[in-house]
Amino acid sequence: MTAPTTTAPPQEPPAGQPRAAADPFDSDALPAPRGATGALLRSLLAPLKARVALTTLILLLQQAAVQAGPLLVAYAIDHAVPAFRDRDHGPLLAVGAGYLLCALAGGGLQYAFITASARVNQDVLLDLRAGSSGTRRRSASTSTSATPRAG
Repeated sequence: MTAPTTTAPPQEPPAGQPRAAADPFDSDALPAPRGATGALLRSLLAPLKARVALTTLILLLQQAAVQAGPLLVAYAIDHAVPAFRDRDHGPLLAVGAGYLLCALAGGGLQYAFITASARVNQDVLLDLRAGSSGTRRRSASTSTSATPRAG
């Protein structure tokens, strides 16, 4: 059996203050200078420019591999199937091999993207925990991130 829960009565703002001005969190008007969010994001990602660029490149390559699949199907319908009817199996086999390579590349690049973005996220979180003082605190996990991990 659990004890009944009660809620505290809402607190009224002091006399003479409007309700919205009592607590900026209630009205989602947080006291922050214009552009502060972007400046914080840039300051957190500045030491990670190379990793962010690599992660972006991997993402673009993965999306290109995914988008190549429908293009190969269109080529197969327009060119490879008519060639197959004329007993030319080469274009259809090439389309099948290309589709298989795109599927493997897309899956491998997706894994690489997830791994790379997780490392960027981990480094950003470590910077946030360090207080974003401009000097990065390196832990054992980030100082050895350039070496391959076993497993």
